[in-house]
Amino acid sequence: MKPRLEVVPCDVLSQKSDLLCIFRAVNLSRFVNHLISLGIIPPESCRISAAGRATSMIPLIPIGSTNILFVDSSAVAVDYVDLVQFGVNMIHGVAQQRVRPEVISLILHGPGYGLDTDASLASIVAGLKRGLAEHPEVTNSLQRIVIAEREPNRFKRIFKMIPQLWAEPHEQRDASDVQRFRRDSVAKSAQQANQGRRIFVAMPFAEEFSDVWEYGIYNPAKRAGFICERSDKAVFTGDIVEWIKARIRTADLVIAEVSTPNANVYLEIGYSWGVEKPTIFLCKDTSALKFDIQSHRCIEYKRIKDLELAMDKELATHA
Repeated sequence: MKPRLEVVPCDVLSQKSDLLCIFRAVNLSRFVNHLISLGIIPPESCRISAAGRATSMIPLIPIGSTNILFVDSSAVAVDYVDLVQFGVNMIHGVAQQRVRPEVISLILHGPGYGLDTDASLASIVAGLKRGLAEHPEVTNSLQRIVIAEREPNRFKRIFKMIPQLWAEPHEQRDASDVQRFRRDSVAKSAQQANQGRRIFVAMPFAEEFSDVWEYGIYNPAKRAGFICERSDKAVFTGDIVEWIKARIRTADLVIAEVSTPNANVYLEIGYSWGVEKPTIFLCKDTSALKFDIQSHRCIEYKRIKDLELAMDKELATHA
């Protein structure tokens, strides 16, 4: 019997489980290495995997989970194919353990890297299902896979999507077919997300804009059939700038929320103009616009519902 997939509204560290699965946990890896240096955990219990392979379970000090499984990646910039592989490698790592867990927990990786929430969830779920197809023996003990999500709007989206995504059957494969199955199916699962019509959103990351993003931009974008991405970083440094530029270059459309002056948003607008991407401007008060975008058409809104209706109408013209 396959395990139950569910989402709970909490921080992942407060979720009780036998195994916490972490993707590309560079900072947490450093923390664990610090614990080793202090003698809190033995070195032999901690082996950080390389190039997408999960290898070991690491004892945790008292939080919800009793063990942690690192699923590392060699990718510089995370994409949907990496998330599919994360799901596959989670189950692969569980199958390697001497004592297999009944409950494993994770967070929805992807939105934190700027990726589309729905596409990220679909990619990880596809990977989990393929991992279970390759390792059906894991289902002898595994009862629950729990996604911990503390952001309320994202929790609601995940909660609604899980039944349909998880209801599809897990196809079992013979051992001789595993490698070809993994290569072909992972590529196929990520293809739709990577090649779908894409919107890049430039906007501030402040609490006051959370409903603007969720209801005024993201929901209309999904209804219009777009993958909707943004840079979830407060400060642009290093690889994040290259990631933003690559995402804008491959976007079909850019949406910029310019109600408040924000250097990062203007950087993204400037680059989108440089690569000649059509840009939709949103603003709560057009009289407050900076001079360099005052001559451009801007959707003005006072209420989130007004913005949602306006964006439904606007994006229908880009369908």
